[in-house]
Amino acid sequence: MPLVSNPRWTSCLFPALILLISGCSADRAWRAAEAADTGPAYARFLRNHPDSTHGIVAQERLEYEKIRSDPSLGAYAEFEKRYPESERLPALLSSLEPAYFDRARATGTPGAYESFLSTFPTGDLKARAEGNRAYLEASGFGARISDLVLFAREHPQSDFAPEARRSAEQASLSQGGPIQALRLVIQIDPGVGEADLLRARFARLARVASSRADLPLEVVEGAHPGAFERARGVATLVIHHREIETLIRVEGGQIDRPGMMALTTVSLRMGATDDPVFERDFRLRVDSSQHVEGSSVLSSSIAGRYWDEFFVPIARSATHSRVRALHTLDAGQVVDVDATLDRAVILFRDGRVQLVELADPDRPVFLARHARPRDL
Repeated sequence: MPLVSNPRWTSCLFPALILLISGCSADRAWRAAEAADTGPAYARFLRNHPDSTHGIVAQERLEYEKIRSDPSLGAYAEFEKRYPESERLPALLSSLEPAYFDRARATGTPGAYESFLSTFPTGDLKARAEGNRAYLEASGFGARISDLVLFAREHPQSDFAPEARRSAEQASLSQGGPIQALRLVIQIDPGVGEADLLRARFARLARVASSRADLPLEVVEGAHPGAFERARGVATLVIHHREIETLIRVEGGQIDRPGMMALTTVSLRMGATDDPVFERDFRLRVDSSQHVEGSSVLSSSIAGRYWDEFFVPIARSATHSRVRALHTLDAGQVVDVDATLDRAVILFRDGRVQLVELADPDRPVFLARHARPRDL
């Protein structure tokens, strides 16, 4: 005797059985996906069971895993908008703490760190952010030794703490420092045009710099630095200027026409044989058509950019202990570097720009990068 004799009952029973089997299969698959709790597991479940009642939760957890593997502030905001009641929002926000902290560092203001701390009041980076905020609010404490020492002690995790500690140590060593007066030697190579005018201008700039540093300056005419005996508290400032003819040069597919090169080396030394406390070269090259015979390269129509960059270094103590380790950038690609306070901007030959934080010069942090479009 057949179990079901009515065809109408038979036609209803089979779909019900199929739905029951399908539902059981989807439940087993969901339990397996939950046990694995990975992005691929949830993606596989959604692909095999697109109509499951667990689909919404599976989609939420899949998006959560995607954001966790590649944190993004924008992705988090979108996830929060789509799933405002998600139980995984706190864990997801915690995983984004480093990204929020990097954004605060890139902004580099007390307000940026205040915003970070309000978002992550108990996060792993709380102490670091509080220290950075305190340093910026105090504008570096005006380089006051006692304040820097206290800051480094109270905020050891701050990005500014190592440099504050070193600055305080160096300032303590240099208080009433060894440099109490300067002697200036200006060397102009034979054959350089308008030598007297150059000598007068270099001397004037040196006097301005020494006056700002409240250091007496003696201009020594026609002397060689090696002729001086070392005198306690007296440093020698040397400005050596020469101008040479340059020939045709081919470099990087570009041809430089014949011209003239002005090269000025400025150095500050405690003694004739000591390593310089400071030394820097300033250069200017002009084409032959821009140079008037008998005049200086520094009187040419484009000399303004040379004088804009030129400066005379003045210090009250030897700064050898402050020299930092070299940091390698793209060799031959760096065109210019400009720095102010704890930020530096690096310009590359291909138009790229990098923003660097120098809170601790021994540990520069690359905050942002911008690549110029090829067709710009």
